Amino acid sequence: MILDFIKNLFRQKEVAAIELKDFSAERYETAYPDTTGNAEQHYLSQGYKEGRILYTTRDMGVLKKSPTNETPLVSIIVTSYNYEKYIVETLDSLLRQTYKNYEIVVVDDGSIDSSVDIINSYVSKHENIRLYTHEGNVNKGLVASMQLAISNSKGCYVAFCESDDYWSENYLEEKVKIINKYEDVAIISNAIKMFGSEEDIKVRGWVCQHITKLLKQGGTPIDLRYNQEFNFIPTLSSVMIRKDVLTNLDFNTPIPAWIDFWLYRQILTKHILYFVDKEMTFWRQHDSFNSLENSSKIYNQIGMFIEKNNKLLGLN
Repeated sequence: MILDFIKNLFRQKEVAAIELKDFSAERYETAYPDTTGNAEQHYLSQGYKEGRILYTTRDMGVLKKSPTNETPLVSIIVTSYNYEKYIVETLDSLLRQTYKNYEIVVVDDGSIDSSVDIINSYVSKHENIRLYTHEGNVNKGLVASMQLAISNSKGCYVAFCESDDYWSENYLEEKVKIINKYEDVAIISNAIKMFGSEEDIKVRGWVCQHITKLLKQGGTPIDLRYNQEFNFIPTLSSVMIRKDVLTNLDFNTPIPAWIDFWLYRQILTKHILYFVDKEMTFWRQHDSFNSLENSSKIYNQIGMFIEKNNKLLGLN
């Protein structure tokens, strides 16, 4: 026991002298909400023994030895359902992208408004836009629509934009910069600007603030054993995923509205989360399946959702 005590003292001195020089208490406490008291002391006395991540103030991504200049094809997936009043703004924002090597794959999930007519008008004018529907034009839900779009995508990377949201014109350009700067980029998110319902923004506003406490420009590892109920990528419209990673995921979520969270957690067990610290996604807050009211109705199932996801990931 005395020997272990001495070894621990040396370990603490080593950490304090070397690893803790760029230690970020804010990021550590955000990643580990069970932390009490001084963050540095918690890591020294307990955190490192448990294999917790020593978060620094710096970018924690893995840089390439030499930056590249790749221009991979990106498949932008848009799932559409009865958003005739928003789909034009969505598609126009995608067509304004400064990065040009992309295709737009739209799946309409049985809309009964004029969405399909609007989308077809874009298909007739733009060779890089394709529209798919389910057989019989039936409504099959978000998960089936995503899978249909993914199966018909040709890109090395897949980016999602929901049909009530829109992007800044440099969205793809900034994310391709990440691909050219870092090794093994599997998933990239970005800062978000909420707009629309003031009530929803008021209640959800803390989410974006909380995200930027942990995620900095570049790479951040996510420890899924802690802070389990918080989604650091709160909208599908802010994520780009390498296709070979995406196609190997389990899509059998117990809550279809949370398919994004179900998928992200699978990716983040093996891959670092890269982040662009610019507000490039404009996330509309309004009466939708993802509205504050609808989300609150299913939030009491979060425990079941996390338990099933943890079982899939081997975290139970």
